[in-house]
Amino acid sequence: MSYQIRHADINACAAAATIHTPTLVAQDSRDELVRPAITRRLVDRLRGPVQLVEVPANHDLLVTPAWEQIEYRVLEFMTGFSGKQD
Repeated sequence: MSYQIRHADINACAAAATIHTPTLVAQDSRDELVRPAITRRLVDRLRGPVQLVEVPANHDLLVTPAWEQIEYRVLEFMTGFSGKQD
């Protein structure tokens, strides 16, 4: 793992415990740069409701055939907020 990725991992994991909002995380299940185990560790530290979506894709999730699955999950996640008031 590169120094930059490791540094970002440490900072993100430290900050994750301060996040109490609903969160959706998308991860490439075959990503070798940001490995799924690292993302799962981050997700475990988030304090709000969390959904993790793992898809077989390239590192760039936006230009992959798996984008349809990600888009569906994002829309489904956002639908949970419609009509809710604070």
